[in-house]
Amino acid sequence: ETDLIQYNHEVIYMRIIKNEEINENLFSQMVHLDHEVWPSDDENYLPTSYLHRLYENSKDGLFFAVDDEDKLIGYQTLIFVDEDNFQKYYETGDFTVLKNIGMKKGNNILYIYTANIKEEYQGSGCMKEIGRALATWLVEQAEKGYHVSVAYAEAVTPAGVNTVTSGYEMEPMEDVDESGLGHYILKDGMKAYCKKMLEDINL
Repeated sequence: ETDLIQYNHEVIYMRIIKNEEINENLFSQMVHLDHEVWPSDDENYLPTSYLHRLYENSKDGLFFAVDDEDKLIGYQTLIFVDEDNFQKYYETGDFTVLKNIGMKKGNNILYIYTANIKEEYQGSGCMKEIGRALATWLVEQAEKGYHVSVAYAEAVTPAGVNTVTSGYEMEPMEDVDESGLGHYILKDGMKAYCKKMLEDINL
């Protein structure tokens, strides 16, 4: 699906590519942008090999916005984890223990991982487009019997705090500090979020 977005008096061509549609080239662009924001000396740095390992068995949860030359504008990554795996990560704080098992029939635990947008596109509505694509996919999956029972996220920056509280309307968990950094939970399995994102389309 293609969208033309008016931004800075220019029309931006933007298209959302998701999950299995994402090829090696786009995946590498995502890793590159991730490392621009969180370089190797940052505590939130995600090694390239780790990112590849996360999605080697399932690409469920990759949502990319690209321009007319298939250059990456922004992305949102999600993974699906089992309860024991999430608990281990929550207790240790070591994100490298997280394993992406992909979305399965029945109830799923969603971990909202990373969202990023190229600096020159910030404020362009790119993340809203990605959010709509994500909401559409989650609703379609639910119709086929693939449900999200609970969603988690970790805010590691002030912008991240804003995303999880205003965007996803998540609740803080015990470890969240006074600045808002820490883990968040969404107990309704993204239902209100999907409704909010998709109502927007029909205006």
